[in-house]
Amino acid sequence: MFGLNINLEEVKNSVILHLEGRIDAANSPSLEKRMQKLKTDKYAKILLDLQGVDYLSSAGLRVFLSFTKQLKAEKKKLVLFSVNEEVLEIIKVAGFTTIIKIVKNRDDALKL
Repeated sequence: MFGLNINLEEVKNSVILHLEGRIDAANSPSLEKRMQKLKTDKYAKILLDLQGVDYLSSAGLRVFLSFTKQLKAEKKKLVLFSVNEEVLEIIKVAGFTTIIKIVKNRDDALKL
């Protein structure tokens, strides 16, 4: 799969983006655009389910970093969950594990 599928799920004051495919330079702009639309007062948390993501490029990392900073300034959160080992390793190598909140699963993400 070379594209990125995004499915939304609303849960209380949070929105979960279930992502499937690749987050790379070709499709990170569409992810960023989708996330910008969700950055409203309605949601205190934007949760990204990365279980179906098999590749993450530096362009995708920039989207995560940018949104983490934007939401933090608004006292909101971006949380990643169900991150597979390959994608998690990319995030670790970039040094973003101290900046971007990552939890094991959906339940943990919703508890934050």
